[in-house]
Amino acid sequence: MLFYLPKAGLLGPHFDRYAILAFWACVTVIAYTYAGYPLMLWALTKLRRPRHSEPSTAPSITIVICAHNEARNIGKRLIGCLALNYPHDRLQIVVASDGSTDDTVQIVRSFSDRGVALVVIPQQRGKTNAQNVAVQYATGDIVVFSDATTEYQADALQYIAGNFADPTVGAVSGRYYYFDPEKESSTNSGAQAFAGYDNRIRKMQSEIASITGCCGCIYAVRRSLYTPLQPHII
Repeated sequence: MLFYLPKAGLLGPHFDRYAILAFWACVTVIAYTYAGYPLMLWALTKLRRPRHSEPSTAPSITIVICAHNEARNIGKRLIGCLALNYPHDRLQIVVASDGSTDDTVQIVRSFSDRGVALVVIPQQRGKTNAQNVAVQYATGDIVVFSDATTEYQADALQYIAGNFADPTVGAVSGRYYYFDPEKESSTNSGAQAFAGYDNRIRKMQSEIASITGCCGCIYAVRRSLYTPLQPHII
């Protein structure tokens, strides 16, 4: 198959000029996204006093875990949640089974005597819908959203709760780290690199009270501020 490529200038000087402008505009946007924006954030953080918070166990917390066919992981996740360093009388765990067809429901029910609540959604409608449903059963002042495959450090909830001592804070995002306990891989290394970049961006955004997004596996919101979203919205 042959392609015909016109010689430079054949389409006219105006086309060449616009093509060059478009090219450099694209280069500028990409450069701003990966270098300019982080540099701007860094500069803005130097204009504000650092904000510090102390760990706390004051607010009641509900951990919400949305799971679809997570029989392989949900048991270990619940054991980890129950072992967190937070007063059990102020900690509620709610698992929303989003149309699971494996043993997820049975495994979660086996933890009912340890205070784990189960919400069964018969037909899978996605994580956002599952969160909307689960929050209706939450009793904690703070709702922490997690995943079935996430592991928290023992004091993670205390550090999350400490940020809510400031009444102007409505949501808190944790830092996350990807790891493969069995092997190293190029994919794993790439995920770790991106996580480091993403966490640094969010840390600087936090310092200027302008965080634009939270990590889905560890973020919290005041229950009074939670707004149900349409199921197709992430």
